[in-house]
Amino acid sequence: MSLLGQTRVRWLGLVLMLGVAGLLADGSDAASAATSTVGCTSGTFTITDGVVTGQTDCVGAVTIPNTVTSIEVDAFRAATGVTSVGFEAPSSVTGIGGYAFFGASGLGSITIPSSVRTIGDLAFFGASSLATVTFSNGLEAIGDMAFTSTGLTSVSIPSTVTSVNRRSFYGAASLTSIAVAADNAAYSSDAQGVLFNKAKTTLIQYPRGRVATSYAVPGSVETIGRSAFITATRLVTLSFASPSALKTIGPSAFESATSLASIVLPSALETIGNAAFYGATALARVCFEGLAAPIVEDEAFAEVASGATAYRYPGATGFTTAGSPPKWNGLLVADYSTAPADGPSPPAAVPTATSGVTPVPAA
Repeated sequence: MSLLGQTRVRWLGLVLMLGVAGLLADGSDAASAATSTVGCTSGTFTITDGVVTGQTDCVGAVTIPNTVTSIEVDAFRAATGVTSVGFEAPSSVTGIGGYAFFGASGLGSITIPSSVRTIGDLAFFGASSLATVTFSNGLEAIGDMAFTSTGLTSVSIPSTVTSVNRRSFYGAASLTSIAVAADNAAYSSDAQGVLFNKAKTTLIQYPRGRVATSYAVPGSVETIGRSAFITATRLVTLSFASPSALKTIGPSAFESATSLASIVLPSALETIGNAAFYGATALARVCFEGLAAPIVEDEAFAEVASGATAYRYPGATGFTTAGSPPKWNGLLVADYSTAPADGPSPPAAVPTATSGVTPVPAA
């Protein structure tokens, strides 16, 4: 046999050996995969190699064995008949995957054990009956929209949490308070249950279900975050501590805050983001303390009250109008001195003549 023929035979033999080895390995892996079925009150769920992978017609109570290390993506998705979830002690579950309980509309409450480090994106999205969730120390991250459209009324963030997505509790219409452990190094809250970063320089989320109609933003806040007050429909009056460090109002910050009637914006304000007040249909008066107009991004004041007016100090710059009737970013423009009797009063800190702006007498 030629050298080429011998080489071909050797290569064929090697390929056959590798194929057999692969089949044996596949068989070995299949054999080693430990799969079990666990009963709910009615129906079952499946555990494969310590991971809850899915369920079949689960109804009633679910107890996660302490041999489970994680609950997989979609594991109990649309399990509308599940009413409670418990964890056998000591729990070994370290993660609850994205969409794990998505649409589990019958789930009323859950206590997350201290073993859990992460709750994935949309994990409990649409669990509309979920009124109570208890987080334990050990939890580190709460994912994007993890508790959107749930029935939560209050939440307490433990000291170990280092990541809360700005939309973790988005759309939780009954949420009245977000409390943060005092020793949390990343986040804080105030007595009204509003969520901030630790230094209270960024206001992250105002709870949508808060009953009070007014709120005072702390003077330390430099940024009102994206969607921070979105759909805060009960909020009528927003004020800012003096002096205020506010520089930025993020996109959609007050979108659809439909009861907000007027607002006085501090002099340090530099930027108003896209759609910041979009759909704030009662907003008729926007008062500016600054001597120069801030940068205003697209549709910041779209769909506000008809005839909504920006009030400024006489001589304040940047409020250039255009169109008919002339408007600045969708708002009519007027000086404080022309405000109606029931309109906005000038801020207490009236500019002096040396500022180049004609002072307006305090009302």
